[in-house]
Amino acid sequence: RVEHRGEHRVEHREAKRGQPGVNSRSLRARLQLRPASGFRYLNQSTVSTVSEWRERDRFVRTREALSVLGIGAAEQEHIFALLAAVLHLGEMRFEDCGTTMDACRVRSVDTLRLVAGLLGMEEHQFEVALTERSIGTVDGVLQSPLSSAAAQENCDSLAKHIYATLFTYLLFRINLVLDTGQGTSFIALLDIFGFENFDKI
Repeated sequence: RVEHRGEHRVEHREAKRGQPGVNSRSLRARLQLRPASGFRYLNQSTVSTVSEWRERDRFVRTREALSVLGIGAAEQEHIFALLAAVLHLGEMRFEDCGTTMDACRVRSVDTLRLVAGLLGMEEHQFEVALTERSIGTVDGVLQSPLSSAAAQENCDSLAKHIYATLFTYLLFRINLVLDTGQGTSFIALLDIFGFENFDKI
């Protein structure tokens, strides 16, 4: 079968790298990734799947391209962890505390723990950042609780910010490699269709 031969070829190319932890299956397991249809940020498109072997082949090509940019295996792992965190942020759910104050808590505790780990944050600190707003005053910083709807919006905004910052960083690395020191030429990409075009976000 073509799929079998393609998958075998991809696995061989992955193995040739000789780097620990670069196998796509093991990485997917560590980052707890699932098909695109299982993520809110990905399943709102009419096209969310491609053949598995082709997906794996593109993944290997992506790693090769990142290596050309001087981004080593360890830094690539951080990049993929950030992208996984963005996807899992879309699965975060909140519920109101039922008090007289406008306050909420994280309902999806397992997802909270996972995303906090991917971002290198302490779980409680991350929950506070999602469910409370920091207000600067002359007397210091005050914490104001958020409603579940506001916390959800806050969470989606964080996902957008991480994605946009990573996108800008990768453009910077590309321009750094392309810079010959003989001019001001650079590469710029316009990403028109983004999170803001999904009606449910």
